[in-house]
Amino acid sequence: MPDFLTSLEAQQACWKSSMWYGVRAHAKVWHLYNNRFRAIQGGQVSIALSSHWIEPQKMTREDIKKCQKSLDFVLGWFAKPLFIDGDYPQSMKDNLSSVLPEFTEAEKKFVRGTADFFALSFGATLSFHLVDFAMKFQQQESLNLRPLLYWISKEYNRPQIFIVENSWFISGRTKRDDSKYVYYLKRFIMETLKAIRYDGVPVIGYTVWSLMDGFEWVRDNVRRGLFYIDFQSHDKKLMPKSSAYFYQEVIGKNGFLPLPENQPIEGIFPCNFAWGIIENNLHIDTTPSQFLDPSVYVWDVYRTNTLIKVEGVDAPKRKHHCADLAAIRLQISLLGETHITHFYFSLKWSLILPSAKHGGWENPLTVRAFEEYARLCFKKLGQHVKFWITINEPYTKNLTFIAAHNLLKGHAKAWHLYDKEFRKTQKGKISIALQADWAEPACPFSEEDKMAASRVLEFDFGWFAEPIFGKGDYPDVMRQWPYQRNSRDVWDFYLPYFSEEEKKLIRGSFDFFALSHYTTVLVDSENEDPEKYDQKLKVQMLNDITWLESPSGSRVVPWGLRKLLQWVKMKYGNVPIYIIANGIDDKPDAAEDKLRIYYIQSYINEALKAYTLDNVNIQGYFVYCFIDRTDPKYGLYHYVVNRYEPRPSLKRYREIIDKGGFPGPETEELLCPEEIALDTDYVAFQPRRSFLAFISFICFAFIVTVFMIINYSKKVDKRYK
Repeated sequence: MPDFLTSLEAQQACWKSSMWYGVRAHAKVWHLYNNRFRAIQGGQVSIALSSHWIEPQKMTREDIKKCQKSLDFVLGWFAKPLFIDGDYPQSMKDNLSSVLPEFTEAEKKFVRGTADFFALSFGATLSFHLVDFAMKFQQQESLNLRPLLYWISKEYNRPQIFIVENSWFISGRTKRDDSKYVYYLKRFIMETLKAIRYDGVPVIGYTVWSLMDGFEWVRDNVRRGLFYIDFQSHDKKLMPKSSAYFYQEVIGKNGFLPLPENQPIEGIFPCNFAWGIIENNLHIDTTPSQFLDPSVYVWDVYRTNTLIKVEGVDAPKRKHHCADLAAIRLQISLLGETHITHFYFSLKWSLILPSAKHGGWENPLTVRAFEEYARLCFKKLGQHVKFWITINEPYTKNLTFIAAHNLLKGHAKAWHLYDKEFRKTQKGKISIALQADWAEPACPFSEEDKMAASRVLEFDFGWFAEPIFGKGDYPDVMRQWPYQRNSRDVWDFYLPYFSEEEKKLIRGSFDFFALSHYTTVLVDSENEDPEKYDQKLKVQMLNDITWLESPSGSRVVPWGLRKLLQWVKMKYGNVPIYIIANGIDDKPDAAEDKLRIYYIQSYINEALKAYTLDNVNIQGYFVYCFIDRTDPKYGLYHYVVNRYEPRPSLKRYREIIDKGGFPGPETEELLCPEEIALDTDYVAFQPRRSFLAFISFICFAFIVTVFMIINYSKKVDKRYK
């Protein structure tokens, strides 16, 4: 017998027989009710059994058998005698024969069938905390209630299941705003509903543990109640928590009714809508012979049909950074296959002018250096680029207040430079691209959570948006927050001030609103997990554990995009908006690409709702990203050794582009001209027919001007010495 089973026997020998008596005692009570009270009272009797759920460490036959054994030892110990044949599971009899009592045939008959329904407890203490470690058989526990319900249904001949106790751990410091507990309840109830609807499991009831905070026999005071109690108060008043309101709402709706605002709509975008793809870096596929081999060859077309080296003749060696259009021709042709109208890629300042950043944005000299860099880009490429982004997604988590202050001034300088010196002749548009994930209050019933979510939006998004698109200064909450917290000594919160001249410079330095959006987070004002609590903003980020998630943990929350677009319109008016980047990661080998397909079509549909239902002035949508060479988990194309394989999500995106959205039977047909005339007052994009020629020319022009840029950079360096 294995060592761990020997240990298990030693721990359990003293109470195996007591459990044997317990099963028989339950059976006696059931027969008593059945014979003397059922006909009069019309009730039902069962026994409440607790269980965990366990999943194999590896998907091997051996580990799967161990999972079955674990459930036999924890749940089948009682369930099999009552619901099947009056006897213990065979795995227990095989491994615990020396300590496991035996039922006589009469006792088996007496015990079998003495349960009118299956009463299940699936909670933190009984189901997980008290499960003996040896009974897990080296497999991993899981909070998945749905597979447990399905297993019970299959294992015990589809009994009616009543969940008589369900809960999970919650921090003892939590008071009435128990958002984390709300999402545990939501997960458990939704998994129960899925088991009923999709798996055909006959679940007849659900019970939350517990009504109010109290004491448990394994732990001291716990906070798993729907009602909060201050144990130090004199009257011990019951006060409803957020979870109580949530559970009340679920009961009132008898589940989770589909919300009209979350249902997809039919409709199309306007003719001049910009459909695009973003790629941070263009990859140049070069060959050693093209750039490194100075030899000259002739092609023997008559005899060997091979290249023959010409001895004694060498060609000038070309430098590594010089590339031909042929090196990117394949990528250009791939863009044509996507049917997009616009392509967004980045120029790298550090590669074009390596010594011009002066230590980064902490140094105020970088503002002027950035203006000169922008001048160079406008001068060399401005005749061909009609859509400029000064700075792409400044990452607020890594920026100091001083760096962000200078960055805003650098952007404004570049915008005014273009406006004064280049706009009239080049007729382009220019703005900044901000990363903007939506922040949703973790608890819709909590005013504190609503304030916390608003605070996160202002600190992450409004930090840059308010000076440019608003009043020319930082959001009020950023100015007031240190004084509200009264802890300036704890956090060095020195937020610089703009002069009136600088405010005038920054305010209005945009032609459109470019934002990137990927996901939504929940914001909780309670400090439930000190390790994850943001002491600066007094918030904690949560995720709804019922949301879809990517392999990296990014949540799929389409409705968050629409809320963000509504918020931008409410804050900054009817400004033209471009969703400059939107995408999700997936497993590189996910052949069907289902997650990315669902993500793209769902987020575009939310953008359509914002355009159609909310009158948001949305002008374009760009998918992140083009090819997965830079970011292997993203990309509409998969790169494999000089070959690009289109993913299924590309086909779906192309279908949406070709249809202009999601037209339905009643959608009015929109007749778009084949060539879209450019509106010099606003639209500065290239029409679809000339798109490939435009991209080809831009890339070629960029390559050709590399030498000119390097020479110019030397002059710029001298200017600052």
